[in-house]
Amino acid sequence: MKRCISILVGCVLAAAASAGDRLNVKTGQWETTVATKIDGNPIPKNVLEQMPPDRRAKIEQAMAARAASKAAPKTHTTCITEEDLDKGVQTMDIRAECKKTILAQTPTHQEVAIECSRNGVTSKGHMTVDALSKESIQGKMEMTVGDGKVIADFSGKWIGATCPEPAK
Repeated sequence: MKRCISILVGCVLAAAASAGDRLNVKTGQWETTVATKIDGNPIPKNVLEQMPPDRRAKIEQAMAARAASKAAPKTHTTCITEEDLDKGVQTMDIRAECKKTILAQTPTHQEVAIECSRNGVTSKGHMTVDALSKESIQGKMEMTVGDGKVIADFSGKWIGATCPEPAK
């Protein structure tokens, strides 16, 4: 789940591709808030069936508890450069085993199809990003994983032209 949020934060503002219009937002530091919901079980039955019974029970309990609770939105900051916007989702923090396809793009709206395969598990999804202004975005990503669906609603705001130096 943390990886999913990290993927989302990494590509939210850079969903533009090099093929044309890019999302018309400011570069610099952005703060993105993501609310994630899981429907069903994102671990395929065949994977669960191969697990030792005690491990499977723990995972099923954890998934049930997560589905029953309302996960608090998580806020992250990221730095977006001109290069990120020019190259788009292809250069951001989406695993190499994921294929990204730009479905539509304008300066204010973008749609991206995402398909990932990892350890024999395939996930497919769709993400939309809307630039409400040069300093504000909102969007949604839905990924079908196993017998479940991960839905992430997000919003972002520009917080400054410069980004902090990375920790050494």
